[in-house]
Amino acid sequence: MALIRLCHTAELEASGPAAANSGRRLQVDAPDGRRLLVIEADGQIHVIEDDCPHQYFPLGDGNLQGTVLTCALHGWRFDLTDGRSLDMPGVCVERWQPVVEDGWISIEFTPLD
Repeated sequence: MALIRLCHTAELEASGPAAANSGRRLQVDAPDGRRLLVIEADGQIHVIEDDCPHQYFPLGDGNLQGTVLTCALHGWRFDLTDGRSLDMPGVCVERWQPVVEDGWISIEFTPLD
């Protein structure tokens, strides 16, 4: 695995419904082309796959309450702390443990084959 730099914390922007209350976030592309979402929730940085597993709608467009991110298309909810769906047992989004150093957010990343 290689440590890859995704962005700087200064690049995270408030977005989504009621932007001021929806957490700072940024959608980025992984080296293998997957879309990732870097999002701040409850003072912690989280990195998850940006595509909802239901119909691959960008989760970054969804509403955040606490550490629960709701897909804007059909309302599926995901817990950012473990990636699991709160609505569909056994469904989850991939997540990575971020490393924040001097404001830079990186993850250990293994591309899909």
